[in-house]
Amino acid sequence: MKIKNLLLAIVFLGLSLTESFAGNGNVIWNGTGDATQSVSLIQSKGKTKVFYSFKNVRFVTMVDSGSFTIANQKELNLLIEDLKGAITKSGEESSFEWSRGKYTIKSGGNNSPKKGTFKIWIGEKHCPMNKKNAQKLIKALTGVVDDLEEGK
Repeated sequence: MKIKNLLLAIVFLGLSLTESFAGNGNVIWNGTGDATQSVSLIQSKGKTKVFYSFKNVRFVTMVDSGSFTIANQKELNLLIEDLKGAITKSGEESSFEWSRGKYTIKSGGNNSPKKGTFKIWIGEKHCPMNKKNAQKLIKALTGVVDDLEEGK
């Protein structure tokens, strides 16, 4: 019982730290639906970065949370293209999976059996995404590409 309480405390501490880190930035998008999602612009060492975070409460005791940071235009453009592709592919019968260093996007099978949806995975944690949210996210991200460094 003590171990369970300790683990829950660690999970909630991690969520609090993630949310406070994201809270230091300028929020440019908040998702709706089954999970809490946001994208913020953050300043770090004089450079602008994009910070994506989510909290997906799947069951009362199971909370998936994750985040990643995009540091340059090349990485951000790749995420935008992945989201556009996921919108298109999620309407099809076949499943797909795109793995990048910071995230994986999956749809079909157990990942997103409902057409028009997909999931963003960070490690073993995931966040559901629907077409409407993805389109709004793409619009928000496209508007800030020029704020980031070009990248290599």
